[in-house]
This record gives sequence, C-alpha cells and structure tokens, in this order.
Amino acid sequence: MKNLLTYLAKNNDFPLIPTQSESIIFAQKTLKKLGFAPLPQELADFLHHQNGFKAEDCRIFGIFPEPNNLIDIVNANIFYQDKFSKDQLLIAENTFDFLLYDAPTQIYKIIDKQDFNVLEEYKTLEKALENIIKI
Repeated sequence: MKNLLTYLAKNNDFPLIPTQSESIIFAQKTLKKLGFAPLPQELADFLHHQNGFKAEDCRIFGIFPEPNNLIDIVNANIFYQDKFSKDQLLIAENTFDFLLYDAPTQIYKIIDKQDFNVLEEYKTLEKALENIIKI
C-alpha cells in the first residue's frame, strides 16, 4: 500500500490529507444506519493516510473530504443506491468503471458503468485501486 500512497501523493490534484478516526467512525455509523455495507478495514486504513483522491478521470471517495469538490463516500452511495445492492459499497470511480466492495464475499469489484457487468475482481484494495486509477 505504501507504493500506492506515494503515487497518490505525487499525482493527486489536492494535498495529502489524512482522515481523523472520529470521521471514519461517524461514516461507519452513518453507513450502517442507512443500511449500506460497512467500510472494509483496508479502506479505513487507507483513509487514515489519504482522505479521497481526484486526478484526471478518477476519484476515490473520502469522508467529508476537503476541498468540497471531492466526493464523500456516504453521499456517493446514497446517490447511486438504486444501481447497486446495499451489500456493495461504492468506493471509487473513473470515466468507465465503478469500484465496489462486495461485503458478503469480501471482494473488490470493478464494474462497467454502461452495462454494470463485473470486469475484474480483487482480494485486496490496493490492486483494485491500481486498476481504477490505471497505474
């Protein structure tokens, strides 16, 4: 994950901003209250280092990220709730694909935005993020 974080720090349109533990806990509680899948631990660990990412055609959702033109993970899941099962948490997107975490299987899935077919599956967040960012 260290190499990915180094890459993100160099290529992010915004500065490296870690997420406070209280914000992660609040997001977890909000997702649960709304019936969404929980944040996987790997994502919570990632957000402790980098609260969202935006570059060219890719966005990794943060938790109430600053600046405000980054998307909050809770709001992204509310916005797309009619597209996915509540057992799947939307984590990121690029021009062509979504990145979801499928909680029952504990698998990260790259989903095509046009036909919603699963294109790739990953056991680790790092590999899934590398695919969605295209590095």
